[in-house]
Amino acid sequence: MLTKNKTFIIAEAGVNHNGKLSNALKLVNLAKNCGADAIKFQTWDTNEIIVPNTNRPKYQLKNSKELDQYNFAKSLELNHNDFIDIYNYCKKIGIMFLSTADDIKSIRFLKNLQSIFKIGSAEFNNYQIINEIIKLKKFIILSTGFSDLKDISEVIKFFQKKKFNYRKKLALLHCNSAYPTPFKDINLKVIPYLEKKFGVKVGLSDHSISDECAIGAVSLGAKIIEKHITLNKKMPGPDHSTSLNGKEFKSMVKKIRNIEIALGSEKKKITKSALLNKKLMMRSIVARKRINRGQKFTFLNICSKRPKGGIDPKFFFKLINKQSKNSYNLNQKIKRSELKN
Repeated sequence: MLTKNKTFIIAEAGVNHNGKLSNALKLVNLAKNCGADAIKFQTWDTNEIIVPNTNRPKYQLKNSKELDQYNFAKSLELNHNDFIDIYNYCKKIGIMFLSTADDIKSIRFLKNLQSIFKIGSAEFNNYQIINEIIKLKKFIILSTGFSDLKDISEVIKFFQKKKFNYRKKLALLHCNSAYPTPFKDINLKVIPYLEKKFGVKVGLSDHSISDECAIGAVSLGAKIIEKHITLNKKMPGPDHSTSLNGKEFKSMVKKIRNIEIALGSEKKKITKSALLNKKLMMRSIVARKRINRGQKFTFLNICSKRPKGGIDPKFFFKLINKQSKNSYNLNQKIKRSELKN
């Protein structure tokens, strides 16, 4: 589940199984081996969500153009028994199973299989589906790819109206539902803004072609990263080319975990690792040439050089024009006692 200091990483399998259970199980293995916290699929009954003869979005036309959206979705549909097999396999190997339910029947089927429900960007204003999920009293992740600030404010009011504890049990995913999303449209600065405005956890559902945006999102406070994963980018299907393969996904996970460590705390201090170098890298005030006792310190006879251990260079101007209490040879550290009146 979501924890304070760890990013919840979802490997988005989506429809990258191409309608085959065997591919879905391979994706589960891949996500587990890459270090993802969860793998997410999509569950739907095509008859419940698409009117026949509906055109397909442009990004879905890369590999085949002959099928309309209804028949294309039908070709990618897995049945309930398939999802039970996937759920059991996830449980067996130790990775969280998630699936986005796109219709009421699918919500009721999935309610005993998952503790988190993801609502996709296309259902953001589908209050019937949202209400059905609210009734389950489970944690909800809500994607905002087709939403502006007004839309988000309205759906938050709906959660409030239904007396759903959204501050504790809701996360928003910043998202742009273009496949792939160009970098100029990612707008990562929205993440801390949404967190501050609505008081909820915020993450990123990333549809860009690489992992930079996911890494950047974590550094800006994202608590959830959702990224498509594929067995092979060259497989036919709408999302493979904009997904990460196993090697890339594993690399992204490693980078995110490193960023989590690197974020540290808001307390600015000198770390133990830096202290090891401090003495040898910082400077002391030393004699630039021979200085006799009683001679004045000037810009010509003192300077600062490594290592540390004598008078800090910040006191350089306090020494200028003071009479030396001691004699010094070239590069000898000026004694701290010279600062005393």
